[in-house]
Parts: sequence; structure tokens; C-alpha cells
Amino acid sequence: MSTNFIYYALALSGYDDVWQDFVAGNVLIYVKPKAKLVECSRCKDRHVIRKGRSERWLRTVPIGIKPIWIIVDVPRVQWKAQTTKSKP
Repeated sequence: MSTNFIYYALALSGYDDVWQDFVAGNVLIYVKPKAKLVECSRCKDRHVIRKGRSERWLRTVPIGIKPIWIIVDVPRVQWKAQTTKSKP
């Protein structure tokens, strides 16, 4: 599967396809957000420091009779300005 398939078949834009897996009759699609989408949730600034990640499982409509799961690798971020010390 490619990023185009994810966009056109599942209407999921702004994410890159990492890999796919087939487990117990389920289709698992692993995706991660593009770097331009990673931003501070409070101020929407893109200058952030990555502080780990969290995995979210989203169930979507089946393709045929196969259930589809989208596993999103959600980065945890910290705003860069919070780590810099201001001069007195």
C-alpha cells in the first residue's frame, strides 16, 4: 500500500504509510504524521521538541470482509521556548 491509497481509499491526508500487516484476518496499517503536521497543541507553533510517542488504534470501515485498523504513531511534543531560559 502507498500513501496515495491511504489518501484516496481512507481519506487520510497528512500521514505517511510506514508498513502494513495482516493479523488474524485484520488489516493493520501503520502510519505516522508528516513533519509539517507536528505542532504544539496549545499555541500551534511548529518549533517543538519531540518527547516520546503514543500509539493510537483507530478502526475504520472494512474493505471487503476484512476489518481495517489504522495504527497512528502520535508524537508527544514540548514547545521549544519552554526549554530556553530567558536572560535577566
